[in-house]
Amino acid sequence: MEDKTSRLFWFWLGGLALLGGVMVYLMSSVLGLGMNAEAVTYTQAARHFLLAKGMSVFNHAGELAPLDGYPPVFPALLAAAWFIGLSFAEWARLLNSVFFGGSIFLAGSIVYYVRGSRFAALVTAGIFMASVHILKAHGLLVAEPLFIFLVLAGFRGLLVFVNTGSRSALYMAALLAAASVLTSYYGAAFALAGFYWLLRQGRAEGKARDAFLFLLAVSVLPAVWFVRNAVLTGNILGISSGAVPEGVASRLLAVVSAVSGWLLPAKVPVLLHLTVLAVVLALLVIWLKNNCQSFGAEVKRALSLAVIFLVLFFLAALSGIVPGQILFADHMKLVALYAMFALIFGLLVPVACEFKTAYCKVAVGLVVGFFGLACARAVNLALILNKEGDGYSSKATGASKLTETLRSIDDRVPLYSNDPQAVYYFAGRPAIMVPGGAGNGALVSQVMSADFNSRRAVAVIFNQAPGFSVKVWEQSAATLGLVPLLKDKDGVILGLKKK
Repeated sequence: MEDKTSRLFWFWLGGLALLGGVMVYLMSSVLGLGMNAEAVTYTQAARHFLLAKGMSVFNHAGELAPLDGYPPVFPALLAAAWFIGLSFAEWARLLNSVFFGGSIFLAGSIVYYVRGSRFAALVTAGIFMASVHILKAHGLLVAEPLFIFLVLAGFRGLLVFVNTGSRSALYMAALLAAASVLTSYYGAAFALAGFYWLLRQGRAEGKARDAFLFLLAVSVLPAVWFVRNAVLTGNILGISSGAVPEGVASRLLAVVSAVSGWLLPAKVPVLLHLTVLAVVLALLVIWLKNNCQSFGAEVKRALSLAVIFLVLFFLAALSGIVPGQILFADHMKLVALYAMFALIFGLLVPVACEFKTAYCKVAVGLVVGFFGLACARAVNLALILNKEGDGYSSKATGASKLTETLRSIDDRVPLYSNDPQAVYYFAGRPAIMVPGGAGNGALVSQVMSADFNSRRAVAVIFNQAPGFSVKVWEQSAATLGLVPLLKDKDGVILGLKKK
């Protein structure tokens, strides 16, 4: 009977994983995965890698330069599309489907491994599958789906090592942690969390030895990449001026806004967001304090690893050391936090259900109700993305007059833009970056001015480009005598008026 029940559990867990993968694949069946500036960077790097130009992308000057602002694993994985005869978009769509299903399965299996509770494992898997935030991240051609998958796989590997003492599990966890660092620089938070966790919560014998072996194994491959960056660009992480938002306060507000946005709609006032988040965290801390004695040793170990990772990830986000990736407008860079919160919730579910009280029955009812609502939201999001698309690849953006005109501009005409990646996506060629902050002063150099006068260059200004002041650019354009050649809801194309 136990074997039959166990087989049924794995059947349901695998079914949820398969359903999640199919959902991602189908929701990107019409317009493909969503594209943004980061996605274009990855496809550029993959294309140049296949052309034997190394991991390189077009920089803000429109010149080919080594990739250093983003890690190499995801573009290298994209490059594999060539060997199986698929486009980058088709291959990424298949990969994201696999990663989503794999993350659902891993999350459920981790909870089952730690607690032995089938109910909690299926709840955790269901949370992953029904989360609109995790689902939306898998609808974009970005590295987050792979990153979440690697972190969860490494998380399970560390737990297996501590419980069994298997060296292969330790080295596999280290390899996965190294791959997470080379997928997103936030992976360093997981690597350091694993090291500290092994020192504090590892096996009774040889804690320090295990921890330093793990750290050594994790460090080798990232060290090679960082040395490569230092040699080629002199910039280990690719940090450049303007890449990091100003002030810790602005980053703190962005992170808090993103996390509280998982509890309330974005239209709710910020003050209410902060209040609700503070209340929820306070209730969670009180509940944990009152019930921590009921946790088993394995649950405590798993919770401690998850919490350490959350703290280090949060500090990395606040520090601003992750180059070019702290763009919290769509909160995609923080979705790994959401995934870890979901895992923690799954680890706590069986603990709450051990109390045979009416409270537990009400709690289970609420969980089921919220799960049903979340499923409805996830299906609705999938239908919207399937119909409308996201980012550069959305139906509205792809059909706008601005993008249609951009595709028709002669290749000999120099292009300037506040979003060169968008220009590359629509026109297939690089553009020179136009700085747009209010403190940049004169935005147009003498070279740019000469381009406009002698070679009839044009400037393509997108309204939604992050960190760009359209008003500042309009003022500078006016001083050069530039006029709108075309204007629509997405932006404007500026050039010299024909005489």
